Amino acid sequence: MFAVWDKQRNATLRGKNNDGSDYASPVSYWMPIDYTGVGLHDSPWQPTYGGDWYQAHGSHGCVNNPPDFMAKLFAAVEVGTPVIVIG
Repeated sequence: MFAVWDKQRNATLRGKNNDGSDYASPVSYWMPIDYTGVGLHDSPWQPTYGGDWYQAHGSHGCVNNPPDFMAKLFAAVEVGTPVIVIG
């Protein structure tokens, strides 16, 4: 089972791209759901959401969300809230 175990404002997500290069992505809202670096965050760099856009422009495992939606979700969710991942 996954759950929101922390909430952070103005975080920088860091990791490795598929080609081995480093990335550092600043986000306004970050809610990790496991201990490997996967979580829910805003993704202002995405020009669109939904459809098949994610198939070629997805994330490193996180759930990308529109900034306006993520602000509302962040305010509504408490640490400890269960998260169901399907797929």
